[in-house]
Amino acid sequence: MSRRIPVLSYVLIGLVLAASSSMAARKSGSTTAAFLKISTGARQAALGSATTVLSDDINQAFVNPAGITLNSGQLQATYTRNNWIADISYDAGAVGIGLDLPLLGESTIGLSLASLGKDDIPADRDFAPALLPYEELSSSTYNYGESVIGLTIAKPFSDKLDMGITVKMISSDIDDKSASAIAVDAGAIYDVGYNGFTIGARINNLGSDMKYVFIEEPLPLSFTIGAGIDVVNTGSTQIRMMVDAAKPQDQDQLINWGTEYTYAEMVQFRGGYKLNYSGIRDDNDLEISDEGISFGAGLDLPLADVGLSGIGLRVDYNYSDFNNFDAVHRFTFNFQWQ
Repeated sequence: MSRRIPVLSYVLIGLVLAASSSMAARKSGSTTAAFLKISTGARQAALGSATTVLSDDINQAFVNPAGITLNSGQLQATYTRNNWIADISYDAGAVGIGLDLPLLGESTIGLSLASLGKDDIPADRDFAPALLPYEELSSSTYNYGESVIGLTIAKPFSDKLDMGITVKMISSDIDDKSASAIAVDAGAIYDVGYNGFTIGARINNLGSDMKYVFIEEPLPLSFTIGAGIDVVNTGSTQIRMMVDAAKPQDQDQLINWGTEYTYAEMVQFRGGYKLNYSGIRDDNDLEISDEGISFGAGLDLPLADVGLSGIGLRVDYNYSDFNNFDAVHRFTFNFQWQ
């Protein structure tokens, strides 16, 4: 086991170096596939996306692949419905299973899929430059859609260290034009062993450019470090605080924080905030975050009481406030089989 830890560590270090090189080579504000920045999972969004160190949650396949680690034989599945801004529909789902694999040993394999889009958007084709081949299109509307599908593997290398990696395919369609890219997410979570204190790091969207017609743009590459700690843990009551520091390629430094209150391992209340997220200026010309406070709740339903022993269901809700758009509501249904 001790020999396996450095191997994946070297892989993560290599990805960090590749990400740093890519960030240095590209200018800010020149990325595409912005939907990859959207928080997937009502729990994650309610915590202000400060979830680098969140674990035992298959929704982490969209955030930090190290966080999907399950025990051998466990199965977890999730579905999220997100009423995104501008009446854009966003759906996401994932499934993961803990296995004892040859050579790798105890590992978790996950499959994730997210898609968003909007149909019947009014088209102004007279505005399109003559160089773009739109002349043959005569419809008054067009459709827009983007999606990502990922394969994740996560592994505990000790009782304190989990690591994971996701390989994903991203695709985008606007009208009759399409583009695609391949990318990698990678991350690690380390349990310090004091009051639930954990630290972690992740790289997201390290991959190829997307090309529409003759225009190439990079993916929204980002590097994030995070930490979490139990400020209260009395058995029946737990209050956990988490913070992330992220450096996206196309934005300034971001700080996200979140707090989760759990009672009797059954009811959760959450709140979070993204500092300097898509910064705008208020009436006093002070820079504020376009996405305001987020909060939400979760409920673990006792399915064993209705004869479904060994099956768990958690329902999560999130409300996120935006300064320039309507509020966003998310619902997530998370199933787990022991």
